[in-house]
This record gives sequence, structure tokens and C-alpha cells, in this order.
Amino acid sequence: ASARAMQAAFTRWRSAGASCRGALVWFLRDLWPGAGWGLLDDEGRPKAAFHALARVLQPVHIGITDDGLNGLNLQLVNESAAAFHGELAWALYRHGETLLAQARNPIVLAPRSVQQQSAVAALPGFLDLSWAYRFGPPAADLLVATLYDGAGQVQLQTLHAATPSLTLPADIGLAADATAQPDGSWRVRVHSRAAAYGVHFDAHGWRADDEFFDLPPGGEHQVDFTPWPGPARAWRASVQALNAREPAVCRLAVEAAP
Repeated sequence: ASARAMQAAFTRWRSAGASCRGALVWFLRDLWPGAGWGLLDDEGRPKAAFHALARVLQPVHIGITDDGLNGLNLQLVNESAAAFHGELAWALYRHGETLLAQARNPIVLAPRSVQQQSAVAALPGFLDLSWAYRFGPPAADLLVATLYDGAGQVQLQTLHAATPSLTLPADIGLAADATAQPDGSWRVRVHSRAAAYGVHFDAHGWRADDEFFDLPPGGEHQVDFTPWPGPARAWRASVQALNAREPAVCRLAVEAAP
């Protein structure tokens, strides 16, 4: 919940024409164990809000704002001193994995600029992407926006689920494999057949460089793990998602590096 709130607040702040002039981070670090306002817990470990803030405050950023009856808008931010040349792609899904529509077009982001694009502008007809009119169940329950750089590599990606509650399918195909690195760290590749929300890990004694992220249908994400200071702990980890039932929680398949 803290990561979702942080992402929504700062995305709105950075959106085109926003009347909001700032957003507040109360503490860097919690003062004692338990729920707190910090981005880090009392031992200095990053919390969900930290990872969300790290993603949303990149110099080049793509966000999605829900503007009610005005639908969903893509917020394209370029705070760097150079123009960004790439491509913008979006895709609509039903039930978190059935593709309904998609588009991919060239885009140029001027230096120090913010652009807003309607998510439904390229559609041939009306579609209530924000589910504001409530004309029956949502026709599409997931929007995935992807920004590619000039080399065709994914620069940024963000998801927006139309329904406020998370459905629990029997299996979303969430899985992960881990590879030992020469420096003693572990590299984990997470992938999912259907959309996975709030992907996080249980890896006692190990720190993930990214966590509480969303995966699009068929998506893949790489995460590096380094040991926390203190007694050495054997590698053991599992991966979970907020919309995955217990059978979809997968143990990491350990594979030794050559």
C-alpha cells in the first residue's frame, strides 16, 4: 500500500499541468522496529516505498494518471538536458493476460519537458479504461505502457490495473531462477505468464536491488542480491506476488554459474 501511494502521489506531482507543487517524504529511516514513515526500516533496509520512489523519480519517466471521466493519461517526463528519442508502446489486456489492443509509435521528448498523451486517443472507439462510467465490468482491466530507447531496449515500463481490488487467479505462471555470480552475489530472473503485482522476495540475509515491482503479461525482470553485513547465510529465497495464490509462490531454482 505504501508503494502504491508513493507512486501515485509522485506521478501526479510530475504530470503535465498538475496543480500540485510537491510531495513529502517524511523520514529517510524508521526510528524503531514496526510500521513507520521511513523509506528504510530501523536497520537501514529498503522498504516497499523506497523502491517505488526510486522508480518514479528517474530523470526520464513514464507514468499513468487516472483522471476519472477523462480516462487514463500517459505522463512522459524528460528532466535531462538532452532530447530523448525512442518509441512509446502501450497494450491493453483482459484478465491480466489476454491481449486486446496494442500500438507502438516513435516519440521525441524535448529536454526539461513533460508530455501528456491520452491512452485512448489511438483507439477506434470509446473504451472506459479507468472504469469510471461503470457500464458493466471493465472491457480491459490492465494497461501496460512501455518506453523504448533509440536502440530498441526497454527504458521504462509501468502498469495500471482498472479494478481497485486484486483478483486471485489459480495460476499466473510466476517463476524465477537464480544464478550465482563470481563476486558472491546472486542474479535472479523473474518471469510471469500473466500480470504479477507487487512482486517481492523472501530471502533472509540477502538484499534485493529492486522489489515490489509489477510484471506485465509475459514479462521478465532481473534482480541482483547481495548479502547483508553479518554472519554468512546460505542462499535460500522465494518469490511472491500480491495476486498469486499460494501454489503460485515459486521457490527459486538455483543454478550454478559456470
